Amino acid sequence: MHILKFLRKATNLSKNIGIENEQAKELVENLKGKWQLSSQPLKVDDHVTFLGEIPRITDFEEELTIQLQTMKNNVWHHDKIEDDSAIYINTPKGIIIISGCSHSGIVNIVKHAKKVSGDLNIFAVIGGFHLLSAAEERILKTASELKMLGVENLITGHCTGGVAEYLFHQTFQENFQKLYAGKKLEFTF
Repeated sequence: MHILKFLRKATNLSKNIGIENEQAKELVENLKGKWQLSSQPLKVDDHVTFLGEIPRITDFEEELTIQLQTMKNNVWHHDKIEDDSAIYINTPKGIIIISGCSHSGIVNIVKHAKKVSGDLNIFAVIGGFHLLSAAEERILKTASELKMLGVENLITGHCTGGVAEYLFHQTFQENFQKLYAGKKLEFTF
């Protein structure tokens, strides 16, 4: 039996930790922000673009490396995290893509950012890549594809995993950095 199902049946420890749209909207507006939902790319300002939902087109990224549940109508369902997104910042040296956990796959995110940006150069990709439990074959394919897509700098952390970070370092050498809480990144343009 899957451990999450066992825990739910045995102790009812599962609970919804998501934030509902009305709660998020109120929080943003209380901070004088503008609340706008979009599944499509959205230009935030002259330099920042929200990518919207990420199309899942890369075959080796089809399988999620995390199993999450979401509650709909008081029933738990498998969550494919279809609303996963990222942003990019346009700089004189190319775009800097910033992801959260990359549940839709970091290669899918980079491909989508290239398409949305008009195929601009990719100066850096920053974020968690959620490869903590991924097979080495998938990690190697990811590193190879990112290099082939022209990613110049790779800065990973959070949920990327030690094996993936080691293999990314092998591929990107001095253009690889490990991301950690409190790290300050400075780029010269």
